[in-house]
Amino acid sequence: MARITRQDQIVSNVFPAAIRDRLYEGEQKGSKAENLFDPLGGGDGAGGAPLADLFLETTVVFADIAGFTAWSSAREPAQVFILLETIYGEFDKHAYRHNVFK
Repeated sequence: MARITRQDQIVSNVFPAAIRDRLYEGEQKGSKAENLFDPLGGGDGAGGAPLADLFLETTVVFADIAGFTAWSSAREPAQVFILLETIYGEFDKHAYRHNVFK
């Protein structure tokens, strides 16, 4: 079994499998890894095409936690983590329940 690098683990955790595979496909075709995330330089490595998909029906959710900066600056990092983990966990449950890709 091939040894998985730390970079591979991070990429696999951040991107869906289809995007991850396209990133690596571009890398194998000679694209430099540092250009993959450069909006002006790299694209997907396959002829410089953007690494993007078109979704005709898309909703973007932006949520602001009022008072978060003040609250979090007076807390231990573990407390901030627990709050954010709880909030993200609830978002994930709702997304899963409604078959939402995020």
